[in-house]
Amino acid sequence: MKNKFLALFLAVCSMTSASGAVVIFQDDFSSDALAANYSSQGVNYNATPESATITRGYSGGGNYLEVSQTLNLDTGGSTQLTIAFDYAFGTSMYGSGFTVEYNDHSGTGWQVIDTIAYTGTNANNDGTASNSYTITISEGTTYSFTDGATIRIIGNSSTGSKGYHIDNLTVSVDQMSTPSKGTVIMISGVSGWFVLIFSCLFRQEIKRHNFLKK
Repeated sequence: MKNKFLALFLAVCSMTSASGAVVIFQDDFSSDALAANYSSQGVNYNATPESATITRGYSGGGNYLEVSQTLNLDTGGSTQLTIAFDYAFGTSMYGSGFTVEYNDHSGTGWQVIDTIAYTGTNANNDGTASNSYTITISEGTTYSFTDGATIRIIGNSSTGSKGYHIDNLTVSVDQMSTPSKGTVIMISGVSGWFVLIFSCLFRQEIKRHNFLKK
């Protein structure tokens, strides 16, 4: 019986080591106000539809929505960081855009990961974030994965009354051996299913063993 349990355990461990995204931050903006997990400037919470709007019109570098929950990527052993969200521009925002940025807080400052520009087709003035966006960065010469890292979405400093609608913001990593500050929300991919399968098999074996002992 011990050998069977060991075989099951080793099989599952080998399969759960396969990549599965570990979600370490997630917000669908369904609360009644902007959550406490953010540092922000010029950001409005929208109850209908539920989203956040980064407004335009700040001349000091742009309004922003920053995840203030620090991400402990170094001790977590993470090598890839994925940022995903839905977005939309307000209509008639020609020449405007916003950037996704990363800060390892080691003195490097904010690093621009990507810039999303207004195209007209990615606009929706009713506040609905109808465009999906995902980007992944890897640890290396460009990005240093440290404990205390943060990410933000920041608009450019163009003036105007409209803004950038953001919804369903998710930050995930390829692996997190120890929880970041906060909690690991969920583990997606195949690994979670194998853990569940192993639990069921383990329980069945215990019942079978106890039955044979009677």
